[in-house]
Amino acid sequence: MREGIIYCTANAGDGSTVFKSRMVTLDIWYKPRKSPYFQNSDELVRVSGATAIFRMAIVAYPVPSPDDFVWEMYTESSWTVIESTPERQILVMDGLETYVIIYRVSDSDYGLYRVTVSNEIGTLHWNFKLLLPQTPTSPLTLWVINKTVRRETPVPREKSKISSRYNLHPVASHGPQANTKSTTDNNLKKDANNSDFLEMDFYAKQVKRPPKTTEEDAERKTEKATALSYHT
Repeated sequence: MREGIIYCTANAGDGSTVFKSRMVTLDIWYKPRKSPYFQNSDELVRVSGATAIFRMAIVAYPVPSPDDFVWEMYTESSWTVIESTPERQILVMDGLETYVIIYRVSDSDYGLYRVTVSNEIGTLHWNFKLLLPQTPTSPLTLWVINKTVRRETPVPREKSKISSRYNLHPVASHGPQANTKSTTDNNLKKDANNSDFLEMDFYAKQVKRPPKTTEEDAERKTEKATALSYHT
């Protein structure tokens, strides 16, 4: 249906022109077809006892009446018209939408459905399916491939063991442990080509030397005093 204004121009014999305009409505008739805005699956998968809803939206002019919508179910090699019952309801909204609501699906509800919509121009048929969920079946053929897949997972290194191996702990500058530092340096040089060396070097740099003892301070003061007295 279209609305608009039509202009009419007439030329009189004396050379004058007459303009006429009038609002008119142009009706375009077409048979029912599926609405382009209708997004719905044609197949429903429902378990027994669940609710299933079939929905169909159309565009048509003239608009079909509720009696122009017919729902059928395919049973025993023929189509059978279905009606509203307490377990199954059929609705028509505004002549452009129709529903079938099955409140509790039973074994007899599974199968193929069809809705037919008609007006003065033509007819539309559309099919729906209500299916029962299928359990996965066992494979018919099984091949055994004699192949072993190995996966090597690197073992994370423990930092505490690395530190203890190289004795990376504060030590005194004098006494029985004075040679510990040189031993640590030699071990680090030996492993310079190993992949662990960079990590060892990182921990070695974190080692802090112990503070100087009182004896070392006294020896330095004595050396400075002796140097001063010599020059004087």
